[in-house]
Amino acid sequence: MFVVFESVLSPSQLRQLRGALPPESFSDGAATAHGDAQRVKKNLQLTNKHPNWAPCADMVVAAVNACQPLKQHAMPIRLTEPLFNLYSEGMSYGKHTDAAMMSASGWPMRTDYSMTIFLSSPSEYEGGELVFSSEGQAPMAAKLSAGSAVVYPSNTLHEVRPVTRGKRFAAVMWMQSALPSELQRNLVQDLDRVRSLLDADNVTDACERLKLARENLVRMFAQP
Repeated sequence: MFVVFESVLSPSQLRQLRGALPPESFSDGAATAHGDAQRVKKNLQLTNKHPNWAPCADMVVAAVNACQPLKQHAMPIRLTEPLFNLYSEGMSYGKHTDAAMMSASGWPMRTDYSMTIFLSSPSEYEGGELVFSSEGQAPMAAKLSAGSAVVYPSNTLHEVRPVTRGKRFAAVMWMQSALPSELQRNLVQDLDRVRSLLDADNVTDACERLKLARENLVRMFAQP
């Protein structure tokens, strides 16, 4: 459902970002929500008109572009600008799915993947877990170390649980993948896992993954 990438931002980059993102610079985040999301979104965001926004955004985009495992997984061809958000005590973002279309550098963009980069360490706040829901499965939560990112399909139902102590800073971005179909993306990721398993001499699990890839190829091309 989601994939974690550690240390997307270095400790020095985190220090620079946190120094440039004072809480008093943030404003109501509902302004960028659409439809039903406005009703459940209770957080603060840094407007792109703030003088610190552009250098902070450039730093995050450069870090994402430099993370090869993330690029291999998502195969992004377009990225939105980062959205810096802040949750203080009592703030949350109820269950929602992200918009199917957004804008990247003024051009329409399909959202295939969503990404949250944690800018606060877990010890700085209580609550605030990013929780993913999928029909027939137990909810799964992510609360990562500062600088780490979680990437998940943009059609995933998710929420940010209420923060009960401290402040939770994060940067959020969306990506359009080079592969338009979720089935195609899953197939490539399965083959990547097969390669990793073979590198680790885990032939049994690699064979199981190959069987899955084979069935997905049939689903993709079969003409009943």
